[in-house]
Amino acid sequence: QGLNNTELTDSKLVRASLESVIRQMCGRTGTIELGEKKPKIVAFIGPTGVGKTTTIGKLAAGFSIVDKRKIALVTIDTYRVAAVEQLKTFGQIIGAPVEVATTPSGLNEIINRHMDKEIIFIDTAGRSPLHQLHMAELKAFIDSAKPDFTMLVVSATTHFSVQQRVIEQFKPLATHLIYTKLDETIEGGTFLHLLIASTLPVAYITDGQNVPDDIQVATPESLANFVLKEVRMDG
Repeated sequence: QGLNNTELTDSKLVRASLESVIRQMCGRTGTIELGEKKPKIVAFIGPTGVGKTTTIGKLAAGFSIVDKRKIALVTIDTYRVAAVEQLKTFGQIIGAPVEVATTPSGLNEIINRHMDKEIIFIDTAGRSPLHQLHMAELKAFIDSAKPDFTMLVVSATTHFSVQQRVIEQFKPLATHLIYTKLDETIEGGTFLHLLIASTLPVAYITDGQNVPDDIQVATPESLANFVLKEVRMDG
């Protein structure tokens, strides 16, 4: 980025210049914002095994315990008993109600019961983006809930071509991205490529299983730091 030959030999200058360029590439970010409208409804969608329920636990704990917000947790994942139990455990820890919706109309009724809350987090079943019936079912729930934010959760450990396909298929329903399991991958270049290819803003990134610690707000700086974390320069 405009460095002369002498400056190119200074590893700190080179890294700073590289970081500046990458920050510009990672500029599309945005997080959950609370406003006058209550409650804010936040849905989480994505394939199986990407960490949706754990991510909800991290965010719910942060908003409830740290920010003292009134929240409710809802799951429509009736396919996996473990997912329901996990969400109930999170609810007990932070003192938040947990409800299970089995139909889109039932989900709407639950939301109406919790209009006194500031945030309602909705967990969904992992869906195959290539299974049209699964996607149609998910769309029916999302259409009923009318979320303010729909977070597409993508695992950084998933192969790049699969990540692309997942984002493409889920994009019509999603407003933001959350990247999980960044601690399990070192492919910073691939991650950057995906950030550039996607038009959705990144909201959060997670880098471990600890609740609520291993999650951070996505900023151009935090995304650039991950991309560059494996870059080693002497100097």
